Amino acid sequence: MEKKDFNNLVQGLKEAVAMRRGELAPGGKTMVKPVDVKQIRKLTGQSQADFARMMWISPRTLQNWEQGRNYPTGPAVALLRAIAHSPQALVKALSDHSWLIEAESAPAKGQSRLRPSSRGNAAAKPSPYLPGLKAEV
Repeated sequence: MEKKDFNNLVQGLKEAVAMRRGELAPGGKTMVKPVDVKQIRKLTGQSQADFARMMWISPRTLQNWEQGRNYPTGPAVALLRAIAHSPQALVKALSDHSWLIEAESAPAKGQSRLRPSSRGNAAAKPSPYLPGLKAEV
């Protein structure tokens, strides 16, 4: 090991000891306080299935988050924090599907077309995230 690398290692260990003693504030990596997904869901009064559908995630993902086997990251954490701050407003906004439109023309290559399930298209699969819609590939 080169002397420069060794000195960097020693300096890092000294900083770790100082942080442990509370003499130095941690730097570099920001730790995010974990969110209590189950508590946030209960604030909304929704079942796991309904909450997962509203979040556009699978019920299994939600169960994994609630049981601590997996953790939400990125935009999901931001959305969960927003729901915790204002549950009724966010549930209302996320449950409004008026922004969905039916595509009249053929979808672009590699994209899917969403249609109301009342059309009775047997080839379409029901969407697990939006009741009443089927995705046709």
